[in-house]
Amino acid sequence: MTVILYKSLKVLLQLVGVAGGLYALSLGAKPTLSLILIAVMVAGPEALEILLANVEDPTRSSNRGDD
Repeated sequence: MTVILYKSLKVLLQLVGVAGGLYALSLGAKPTLSLILIAVMVAGPEALEILLANVEDPTRSSNRGDD
């Protein structure tokens, strides 16, 4: 999967999530819960990317050879 395809799918799914949340609001769902779910759908993948980017590679040794 290329980066462009990944980013495009992520944005498309976020838009679908927001549209679903707004549709739920129009049907009478609780606003607080709907807005929290929308925020999780939009910010969730970004937070996951940040967490994955900060994980250290276990195959690399922590010793840099500065002994």
